[in-house]
Amino acid sequence: MAQIFEDLGFFIEYHVDNKYIGSLLVDNNDRKEIGYYSRKNEVAEQDILLGKNKVIKKGTKFHTYIYPLCGKKI
Repeated sequence: MAQIFEDLGFFIEYHVDNKYIGSLLVDNNDRKEIGYYSRKNEVAEQDILLGKNKVIKKGTKFHTYIYPLCGKKI
């Protein structure tokens, strides 16, 4: 029996030096893969605010992963 889930979106995890910094909710997936294989290595072009006291400063190397939000069963 197939179960159908409502799509709630995705979240992107941000890591600096392999340490989790924070995450942001997004509506659309911008990658082919999801999870560990969705890793992107980037350099911050501007400050990235991830909460009250969590900031990735401009010029910092970081990597991201994208994961789906758990959906609501229809």
